[in-house]
Amino acid sequence: MTALLPELKLDASVEAAATVSPETTAEPETTPEPIDEPAPESTAAPENTPEAQSAAIPEKYLGVWYGVSMEMEGVSYPLADMGMELTLTISADGAAEMNMNGEVERFQCAVRDGVLTAGAKTLTLQEGMLQLSEDSAAMLMSREKPEAAAEAPAPVDETATLDSFKGVWTASRVSAEGMTLPAAAADMAGDTLTVYGDTCDLTLSGYLLDGLPCHMDGHRLIFTLLDGECAVTRHTDGTLSLMLEEASVWYEYTGEAPEAPAVPTQEPMSEPTAEPMTEPTAAPAPAAPGAASMVGRKFVMTDADVSGYNMSAAMMGGFEYSILLREDGNVEFVMAGANIPSLTWSYGKVPTDSGEADGIVIAYPGQLLYLVPTEQGFDMDYFGTMLMHFAPEA
Repeated sequence: MTALLPELKLDASVEAAATVSPETTAEPETTPEPIDEPAPESTAAPENTPEAQSAAIPEKYLGVWYGVSMEMEGVSYPLADMGMELTLTISADGAAEMNMNGEVERFQCAVRDGVLTAGAKTLTLQEGMLQLSEDSAAMLMSREKPEAAAEAPAPVDETATLDSFKGVWTASRVSAEGMTLPAAAADMAGDTLTVYGDTCDLTLSGYLLDGLPCHMDGHRLIFTLLDGECAVTRHTDGTLSLMLEEASVWYEYTGEAPEAPAVPTQEPMSEPTAEPMTEPTAAPAPAAPGAASMVGRKFVMTDADVSGYNMSAAMMGGFEYSILLREDGNVEFVMAGANIPSLTWSYGKVPTDSGEADGIVIAYPGQLLYLVPTEQGFDMDYFGTMLMHFAPEA
């Protein structure tokens, strides 16, 4: 828009010259009239100038920016160490294109109250760096392309023995789809692998799987998880990697393992009776067709919003996250590959951003989970840690 202003001024001067030229040959009374006419035109252009300037993108923001680091919950993570490459290109008309590992997002920027924004995104300059903030996360970018990604993982320690696996190991990062994310970004902060010897305990997204039988197979530690086997490998830098179908979880040693817990008796296994499973009565008539369509079908998590970022199931460890609402009122809920037993459901009101809606309420031990119907399936807020999106199993 500002590029048009010189042309407007030039047009005004030409019109003024055209009216002045007949001044020596025409009537003097008509000369002031055309002179007065361009005057308001010339004053109208400056009146619009501030608006044009406020809508234009300042030159200091324009051009190509390269992602350097990502900050979540006060902790900064270099993008190169996470296997991520990001470029952001901002044009003078406000059009912006962000490319992250080949995935392109386009959006429109505008200056509002002196701040460059794009929807929920805010872009600010700090000591020559551009910071893109959204929700609780922020991306720091530079004019210079950062150095290449960190070195490849350390080689496998083929001399590892069972004793070298014993101890408490804490998840530090997760690798999936060519990206490496910190454990916190994958909702695995504080997750541990505790190896006692012939048994081990594993926590996934805060859920404990204990007493898992394990054994050595060459230099790898093998344990059974659900219906399959998982392999844990020790590397020469002292780290462990747990290999899953579509991801790897990396652990660092954090201490000695406590005394192995006693082998559980059969009493805890026999506690659940058939009564809790038959207590729920036939589900009442649903308040909305969307909720009714969720019953009797298995839904799987497609992706989740975690700390301001959208992550696929593969990026969160490749585990199964699924929900099946049975018609008898019981729930089959698999969280991070582990079955959570003795859950029931009912139709009810569920909270949404626009108020209450008709949905499904799951009675989780000590609290409730709400399933909000969507066009794809339903959303579930998992106790404020992440918003999980589900769709029918293919």
